[in-house]
Formats: sequence, structure tokens, C-alpha cells
Amino acid sequence: MSCKTLADGIHHFTCFPSFVRAGFSSREFPRARYEDFLTGLSLKMDDLVMVEQVHGREIFIAEVPTRGRMEVEADGLVTDRVGLVLGIRTADCVPIFFSSERTKSIGMVHGGRKGIRAAIIPQVIQTMRDLYRVDPSELVVAIGPCIRQCCYEVGEEILDGFSGFYRSANRGKAHLDLVGKVGAELVESGVDSNRIYDCKICTACSNDSFYSYRKEQGTSERILNVISLVG
Repeated sequence: MSCKTLADGIHHFTCFPSFVRAGFSSREFPRARYEDFLTGLSLKMDDLVMVEQVHGREIFIAEVPTRGRMEVEADGLVTDRVGLVLGIRTADCVPIFFSSERTKSIGMVHGGRKGIRAAIIPQVIQTMRDLYRVDPSELVVAIGPCIRQCCYEVGEEILDGFSGFYRSANRGKAHLDLVGKVGAELVESGVDSNRIYDCKICTACSNDSFYSYRKEQGTSERILNVISLVG
């Protein structure tokens, strides 16, 4: 398995190298308990780096912690600094985790519909190539909990750029497969399909355990997804 549940609903990816710690929170950890979640992963709130997510394609190069403060507008983060904890908040959008064992670098992406259409995935991979000399084929990538095609109904008028990744429904609606699109873009960018791991959790189907903006009609709470290079 690529992911396992630790005590108290803390979810930890096992597909990454031993010097990478990555995971995501559940409903047991609302915003007020983010520090408890990080402690459960043996990480520190003081080392957390977060950005103001705007559904775009900007990538922030993390060099110092922000302790959760969000001032820079971006939807991706990368670093090669040991100890920093990259954090992305989601409640249906796709959290995507990146790691290169050879270069000891990591990245995270908030993959919403707009950001994926704007090519944030190729952008973060290119950034890791430029900064850390990463070969995309050596990346290990994980996909966290998000809304899946079974539950993601949208209007057909917003499907430009997603050809082949939706199925039509009634009344001009369609079910969009964001995870399928993410996987295809990763492979097109040079990532080995055998090195892509998916937790397969739908936030809407599993709303008893995870926050879902759609299912809860606009909840302000978010899953915290994190990745860190540990010593």
C-alpha cells in the first residue's frame, strides 16, 4: 500500500524515500488542530510553509518557514531545504506530492480545475528541473484525497481543456475526472506511470472522514497536506 493510517486519523504516504515524510489530515484535525496533526507526523508547526492559493499556476520556492502564514499567492511549492514542511490545503481539489530521491528535492501542488487547465503540473516539474536538475522520470508522485469523477458534476460549458476526462450526464452536465487528467499530465511531462501512487479517496464519498466543499456546501475547513525532507 502507498498510504497507511496512523493513530487518530493521520494518513502517511509510504511510497516516498525514507528521508521524505508526507501525509494528509482528516476531519479529526480542523484548522485549530493543524499543529496536533503535524506533531503526529513528527513534524513541527514552526517549520510549516504555506501560500495563498488562488487556483493559478505560480510556484513558490520555499527557503524559510512561514509557520502557516499565507502571504505569497501561488498554488505550488518546491524546496530542497531539509526541515521545511510544505503545506497545501484542500477540500475537493487534488493535492499532488512530488519527490526526487537523487536530488533530495520535493514539491506540492494544489490541483484545482483552473490550475490544472492552466498547466500547473508541467510548471512545477519544469521548476524542479530548472532549480534542482530533476529528471521527471525519477520523480515519485502521490495523489491525496480529492473529489472523484463519481461525485464531481459540472456544467459542460467549463470542460474546455478536459477532452477525454469526463462523461456526459443529463441536463447539460458532466462528471469530470480531475485525477485522470492529473495522471495523464504527469505522464506527458515525463513521470513514470509506475511511480505515481493514488490514495484513491473521494472526499465526497468519504465526507464522514474528510472535508468536501461540495458535499458540505461551502465548508471553510480544509484537509492539510504536507511533505518534508527530514534529516
